[in-house]
Amino acid sequence: MTSASKIMEAILNEGKTCTRCGKWKVYSEFHNMKRASDGKQFRCKTCFKETNKQFRKEKPEYQLEYQKQNPDKLYKAMDKYRRGDETTVYAIQTPLGSYIGVTTQNIKVRLRDHVKGYKQHKEGIRSFLPKFFEALDNFTYDEAMDWIKNPIKLEVVKGRNLRKAHQLETKWIKKYKKEGKKLLNMHKT
Repeated sequence: MTSASKIMEAILNEGKTCTRCGKWKVYSEFHNMKRASDGKQFRCKTCFKETNKQFRKEKPEYQLEYQKQNPDKLYKAMDKYRRGDETTVYAIQTPLGSYIGVTTQNIKVRLRDHVKGYKQHKEGIRSFLPKFFEALDNFTYDEAMDWIKNPIKLEVVKGRNLRKAHQLETKWIKKYKKEGKKLLNMHKT
């Protein structure tokens, strides 16, 4: 076997063809499936998502019925997703300064809370992060959303410990202040 054919074989062994779209994709583009010979779904993640979206659109009653019949499963799954299993310190950076936050929730859930909070701020509802949200008012809504949805993860620690979370947040706030960076937090540390 020539070196070119060995390289080609290695490349082909790193992926497969989706049965729906017919495109060859690397294995990371497929969800896992234990019973498949290669351990991956037959359809790629993109096609799988489109198929599920189409099914929910065509048969919305199916999802509602499932939710009615399986509330415990649904709440358990939602709680597991929301809770997370690590503590994350993050920075949302804007041209006017940075907001340092910490969460023991899934980081995606926490960021959605920031999006919701900013929308409420825009509607005149009491803001839980006034200094941060007022700074965002100096920019377009799309810019603000982009910064909120794309924070920098400063530190991630396994486990959920609120006392440790506050210590980590304070540590990073002090570090930013020491470096002379402008903060949009309300903390007095």
